[in-house]
Amino acid sequence: MIFTKNQVSNLMNIIDFTTSMFIVTQMGEDVLSTYDKYILNKFGFDVKKVVEKYPPYLQSFMFGRLTSWLSDNQASQIVYKDFEKYLKSGQYFPLTTKEKNLYNISINRSYSHIKNLAEKRKGVLQTSITEEDVRREISEGIKNRTSKQRIISNWGNKTGDWQRDYLRIAETEHNDIFQLGRVAQIEERSGNQAQIYKHVFPGACRHCIRLYMNGGINGVPKLFTVEELMANGTNIGRKVADWLPVVGSTHPFCRCNNHEKDPDERWDEEKHQFVLPEKYEQKIKRTKKNKLTVGDKVFWV
Repeated sequence: MIFTKNQVSNLMNIIDFTTSMFIVTQMGEDVLSTYDKYILNKFGFDVKKVVEKYPPYLQSFMFGRLTSWLSDNQASQIVYKDFEKYLKSGQYFPLTTKEKNLYNISINRSYSHIKNLAEKRKGVLQTSITEEDVRREISEGIKNRTSKQRIISNWGNKTGDWQRDYLRIAETEHNDIFQLGRVAQIEERSGNQAQIYKHVFPGACRHCIRLYMNGGINGVPKLFTVEELMANGTNIGRKVADWLPVVGSTHPFCRCNNHEKDPDERWDEEKHQFVLPEKYEQKIKRTKKNKLTVGDKVFWV
């Protein structure tokens, strides 16, 4: 063999380590398997020193919950320092049991997705080694050193693609968990029959326009209940023709945003948005707005 069994095992361990490190820095320690903890420890990675109390995935979920109460203008005023203080000071209200369950289901799905990618990477490397062994056997002029260099070079080229895969997954999954936080909070206050729609941005892909708009990008957003979108799950693993409207990202790098529609709102063609009728009177009048503190900023919602 070009590599000894021990060398092959070490190469596979490197893939497992980088995968587990990516997972723990994004999702936190709770999602780790026993093997993940073992491989991280083997490479000297101290989880306790590196992992934050609020890992990035949880931050995205919490920010989604928060923004479901705010207008787009209010949300745009929040900088990371405000949000960080909001978390560390405990200004938020605790997750409900249902929200915790939804969050756990989502990160476990992401975990499986990333782990499957790692297994594919190991398969690619193993195939490369096997093919080079065969080439060496039938071509006397190829030495072990040359074969190893070729494999390492090819693997190095693949690494760039893999890093892009990680970035794609991270960005897409962060949006997924953010959108889930928004919709979970909408369901908490308005029920699973609450109507929601996607804000499809100008320049969006044809798939999002088809799935979420009536009459093209300048048309009226389609309405869904929370229950409907939740039931559709995700589009991971589906062929493009089979994509469905979903709570999270329709596709990698999707940024279409979930919004709740008030039952009394109507579509305004000029403003191109849902608005309440003129001289609208709430059926149940609120005596005052609620105060929401985010860091040093105060919002009335």
